[in-house]
Amino acid sequence: MTVAPREHSVVAIFGSHSGAEAAIKTLEKAGLERKQLSIGVMGPLVALISGALDGAALGASAGALAVALAGIGLPQDSVLKYQLEVKAGRFLVLVHGPAGVIERARHILGTTDATQVTAHVNRSGPLDPARKLLTARS
Repeated sequence: MTVAPREHSVVAIFGSHSGAEAAIKTLEKAGLERKQLSIGVMGPLVALISGALDGAALGASAGALAVALAGIGLPQDSVLKYQLEVKAGRFLVLVHGPAGVIERARHILGTTDATQVTAHVNRSGPLDPARKLLTARS
């Protein structure tokens, strides 16, 4: 997945797959389209696949998740946090796009069952120069 230099991201953490799916439907009902935003869900399947592998394959699988998250502009500390969330059986819903879309998605995700919703500023183009990280709910 390639992200334009000025795109930003919002990540929501869910305790269940059904909660993550409901959030995606809520985003779509609000007019945000998958093709427009690259909405995705990652969860325990990633951890299960990682757990079934050994040695270099395990490192490659864990590395693939890290590369995907870093590739959309997430900071390293957040990448590690989200890897642990997935490994613990939680689900992530990710949206990336321009600042206005991310603010809207963050607001919408804040109305869902997400345990946490965090917007991340892509290093090459700030969402709001005064804020580096926005958290709607913890």
